[in-house]
Parts: sequence; structure tokens; C-alpha cells
Amino acid sequence: MCIRDRYSNGQPEDLLYIPGRLNSRLSSYRFSFLGKLLGGGVYEYYENTVSKLRIPRRPPGDPIHDEIVSLVERRMEAEADRRSTQIESERQLMEASAQILDDKINNLTESLFGLTEEEQELLRQWEAGRAEEVDN
Repeated sequence: MCIRDRYSNGQPEDLLYIPGRLNSRLSSYRFSFLGKLLGGGVYEYYENTVSKLRIPRRPPGDPIHDEIVSLVERRMEAEADRRSTQIESERQLMEASAQILDDKINNLTESLFGLTEEEQELLRQWEAGRAEEVDN
């Protein structure tokens, strides 16, 4: 059974639209103020705060909705491929490819909220600083 069939509850969006939005840089930034930092860059979230997050609704057929769904599908395939290879050079190539897809999802998500280039740059800096913290 496909995840789309199993968990669909009549919402207009394709189910892959939701994780595309929730796993974006913008949502991660917002989550960082709602969650409790446990360590290693991992946050714990509670339903009463996360349920208040705004997710712009987009129906299938909307260009942004359909592009996010397509990118999430490709991202899931890239992750499956990355996990299945044992060759380091292939893994690195797949990680770079996945990062390109993530960047495209981030840009689309940020456009839904009308972020300026300056605001997007602040998010990129925040993300880079967060990644550095996790690596240390």
C-alpha cells in the first residue's frame, strides 16, 4: 500500500507536499524556536506548538504544489540510492545531488511566504551555522 493511500484523509494536497514543506530550511528555523534542544542539533517538539505552524495550502495542479511534490519524490529516490551504495565517491555525488534538490525545495517554500533575498540569505547563514554546530 502506498503512503499516499494509507494516510490520506481527504486533504486536497498530495501527501508529499507536507513533508516537503515541513523539512524545509524555513520550517527548521521556525521549529528551532518551538522545540526543546536535546543535543547534537536534535530538537524535541510538542503537538501543541507544532500544530500552530502555518502551512500555505496549495491544491494539486498548482505549479508550486506540483513542483514541491516532484522534488520530494526525487529527493526520496536520491536518499534511497545514497543508502544503497557502498562506494564513497558515488555517495558523495548523491549527497551533492540531494543538496541541490533540498535547495530547490527551500527556494520554493521561501517563495510561498514572500521572503526577500536578504531574508533568504539570513536563513542560509542560520542553516550553515547550525550545520557547523552539529559537526563540532
